[in-house]
Order: sequence, then structure tokens, then C-alpha cells
Amino acid sequence: MRLVLALTLAVWAGPLAAQDGVACLQSQLSALGHDPGPVDGTMRPSVRDAAAAWGGGDAFPGLRRGTATSWCREIGLSDPALKSHWPSAKPLIIAAETPIATALLRQSFEAIQTYFRDIQGIELATRVAVIGAGEGGFFDPALADVLMQLERPARARPIDTARLCNGRTVGGAANRPYMLFCWPQTVEDPAWQARIAPELRRVMAHEYSHQVQYALAADDPAQRVDGVWRLGPHWMVEGVAELVEWQFVSGQQTTDGADLFDLQTAARRSRLTLDGLDAQGTVTDSEAYGVARFAAYLLAQRHGTEALFDYFRALGRGLSQDDAFAQTFGLTPSAYTALFEELRRDYGAARRFGRRDP
Repeated sequence: MRLVLALTLAVWAGPLAAQDGVACLQSQLSALGHDPGPVDGTMRPSVRDAAAAWGGGDAFPGLRRGTATSWCREIGLSDPALKSHWPSAKPLIIAAETPIATALLRQSFEAIQTYFRDIQGIELATRVAVIGAGEGGFFDPALADVLMQLERPARARPIDTARLCNGRTVGGAANRPYMLFCWPQTVEDPAWQARIAPELRRVMAHEYSHQVQYALAADDPAQRVDGVWRLGPHWMVEGVAELVEWQFVSGQQTTDGADLFDLQTAARRSRLTLDGLDAQGTVTDSEAYGVARFAAYLLAQRHGTEALFDYFRALGRGLSQDDAFAQTFGLTPSAYTALFEELRRDYGAARRFGRRDP
């Protein structure tokens, strides 16, 4: 088995990846005329003092090492010249079996980045690695090598390749800070690349959505708030990714008429509830995805897709799931899960709910 590790430039040798956000913030604050101390990725009082002197951070999460990338991202958005310090500006790491698979992954990743920037209005400061193969045995050694390059801890458990691949045209999974993609086989043939590309981009739009969620919620590594995992509820996490996937494929930002009816039908036929999906702790099969998808679509219809991402930003500012949901959508998660039972069965009610207030 041949491992091709492709980098757009030479591997960047800098501070630990967990401290990339701190180094970015230090560089940005220095460029803005403040003195955070040496650019070494170490969170110290001088960094906080420089950030306070800069100001403008009232809407940001409290500054600590785990939220430094959020500050780095927002400062870069306020001054595009400072985006050059983003960890995502460093070389893209791709692990693939062959050069043609490497090219496919790179082209797909760039297309998804462009889509999020131009259509969703979102850019990530996080450096995300991409791994893809047609053979299950490729993933564990490839991921170990990628994590070593990113100077991240090794994965404790092997990848569940049976679940990842599962005979699908393209299977996908996301974690912090990488995405995995599996296809039936890799062929060194441009025709193979053309056949697989549309499906890979569809799946990558979904998995990249999770990277957006991690970043906006400042959830790398995964955090708990009052004993509850920050990133949730589970139906919301997967439902938003399903929404983005649907928008990417369809080229639409909203649903109406037949689209809304079809989406509602998939949710209406299921006995699964939003509370039940959250209690399971996962959303994995097509039936569960159909329920989560429609729940997210309704919120997007009423409040706009941008509000779904605002929810994750609220989590990143330290709000609980209940408070973030209420602040963003005007009702508690429990109230929405109860209302959803009516909305997924009554087409008229679903249409009325989806109409934005004037």
C-alpha cells in the first residue's frame, strides 16, 4: 500500500497545533501595534493585556488557549490583511493512495471552501487535514502520520472503517481537525476522478459543516458546559450539516412547494423524535437524518441559514444549549421539539412557520 502525503508547500514547522490559535493571535496583535510578547503559541498575561488594549472583543468568547482561534478568526475577518496569520493559511495536508486521488481531494476541498466563503459567508481559521482512500487499511496509519504532522495527540481507537466505507459511493466522517472519505476503489484514471467528484463534494459539504460547527462553537477539543457536551443537540448538529449538503447540491437557500413537501414527508413517516435522537447521542441512519434535516430546514426557513450558524457562535461565547437556542430562535429547545411534532405532520403549519416575520 502506497501512501502519498501531498502538501501545497513544505510542511510548516511552528508551535504545537493546539497553540496555533494563540500564535495567530500574537502575530495579529503585534501587527496591530500591541505587544503580546514573543510569537510562540503560549497564552500568557501579556497576550490578554494586548487583546484588551486592542478592544473590540466584547462579542468574542472569553480569551483562553481554547478560544484563541476564534479571536484569530474574527480579527482576520475585521482586517483581511491579518488572514495571512490564520492556521488555515498554512499548507493543506492531504493523505491519499495515489496522485490522482490527491488531486481529487484538493480540488474538492477548494470547491467547498469557496462555497462556504461565497454562499454561506463563512471562512475558517482552523487548519483542516483531508484523508481519502479506497482501502480501509489505509486510514489508521495515514491518520497517525497526519496527526503527527499537525502535532496533535494520536487517536486512541482505530477508525471504524466498516462504518465509514459501508459500500457507499463515498463515505465521510469528520473530527477535530480532519475529515475522512472512503470510496469503493481508487483507480489511476481521470475518468474515475470525474465519476467520483460530484459525490465526494456532496459528502464533503456535509463534513466540512461539522468543521464550521467546531470552529464557531470553540469546541476543539470537545468541551462540556455544566456537565453537558457543548456541541449539541445531536439533531441540530447533523440537521445543519444536512441542510448545507442539500443547499450545496440543489443550489438553493430555501425550500418551497414540492421541495418542502418531500422533506416533510421523510420526517413524517418516522416515529423518531428530536428528543429521542438527542437521547441516542447520535444520528446515523437515513431515517434519523430525515427527521434532523427537516427540523433544521424549518428553522432556516423562518430565521435564515445564517441564524443556524449564529447558534453555534452563541455556544462559542459560552452559552448553554438552552440559552443559545432561545437567544437565536426565540424559543427553548424543548418548546421547539414539541412544536416540531405538529410541523412535521401538518403541511400548512410548516409553511406558515417557515415564513419569516416582516
